Amino acid sequence: MIREYKTNDYNECIEILEKVWKFDERYKPPSLAILFKKIYLLESLSLSNIPLVIYENNVVQGFLFGNCGNENLYKNEYSGFIGAIKLLFDLFFMKGVSIKRKLNYLKMIKVHEKNREKIEPLRKNEVNLFAVNPESQGKGYGRELLQSFIEICKKEKVTRITLDTDKESNYKFYYHFGFSKKGEFFSPLQKEYTGNSGNSFVLELLIK
Repeated sequence: MIREYKTNDYNECIEILEKVWKFDERYKPPSLAILFKKIYLLESLSLSNIPLVIYENNVVQGFLFGNCGNENLYKNEYSGFIGAIKLLFDLFFMKGVSIKRKLNYLKMIKVHEKNREKIEPLRKNEVNLFAVNPESQGKGYGRELLQSFIEICKKEKVTRITLDTDKESNYKFYYHFGFSKKGEFFSPLQKEYTGNSGNSFVLELLIK
């Protein structure tokens, strides 16, 4: 069943995030992986007003955080201007990571956003974060979550939905829902994370 995200879903969503993207393998020391997972989840949540989870036997199996307009966004510690300051504080006061490395992460974020904005300047009516437990894939949970988000957007008279993905992911999954590629951009974040091309896409769905 699908319902709205609740605060006590956090740990299960973090577990899914780790299973899908394997932060613990890719980022050292462990404290950096923990922080990046927390930022990735909560910052995406703070940009969303449609936070959905799908569960079976009271266990979260997947989630989709999206926004339908920019009102009533989910509030958490990384929301708004104060949240951005906290993000910087958490990163720069982390032990075991050099200042040079921390500054490089901030530079990569800036380049990612700049390149992305050339393709799509807006962060509105967007899928911000979407993941399904790999152990539960094939059961249709991802399709149910995405279709539910699309239906909510339709009810709100939204005419276009966007999302970001990358060349190494299963991006063709979205084509089955009518998404098409609006443009391609280079993401140093994706390159550093995956070790692959860094080629990323903005996909869009035009709703009639």
